[in-house]
Amino acid sequence: SSPVQPPDYSLVTSYVPLPLNTCLPAIILHVESPTQLFVCHAAHWEDLNRFQAHLQSVAANMDQGTTVQPVVGQLVMIRSEQDNLWYRGTVIKLHKSKAKIYCPDYGFVEKIPVSSILPLGDSDVRRAYWASHCTLVDWGEGMQEATMIEVERVKQMLPVTKQVELQVMEVDGVKFIIDIKGIARFERQ
Repeated sequence: SSPVQPPDYSLVTSYVPLPLNTCLPAIILHVESPTQLFVCHAAHWEDLNRFQAHLQSVAANMDQGTTVQPVVGQLVMIRSEQDNLWYRGTVIKLHKSKAKIYCPDYGFVEKIPVSSILPLGDSDVRRAYWASHCTLVDWGEGMQEATMIEVERVKQMLPVTKQVELQVMEVDGVKFIIDIKGIARFERQ
């Protein structure tokens, strides 16, 4: 039988939903820049934490010596070298004994040893991705790219796990154009 296919990254329905045109509380998951930030609707935060706890127990109960021969595009379970926790991760690139992994539930990319990869059960492969990819409206389409100072300021103002009030202005493919209260590129008059 062919392996279960994970949700398609290019479809907005593959992600835990963020409703349009409403103010909603969201949790910051990961911030690279004003155009690369990842959030989870606060209503789903507990579910994400439960899912993460589930992955930790699956990994802990897996037979020692379980390995996987990863292939590019495969959704697997990976142990992050940042915190030693297990996450779902898509293999982006393989090089010798290392793999470059994108974690769709948080939005980060990490290089890990292939030995830190485990297979993922079918029901966990099918789950929607928790992290919604967002761009702050002031840095959206047609705006000047963020300066290094702006990138640092946004990262400082949006630490991981901070709860913010945001409004989804529009959806561009699978990217949400958002406005976060208190974060603007220019002082608004």
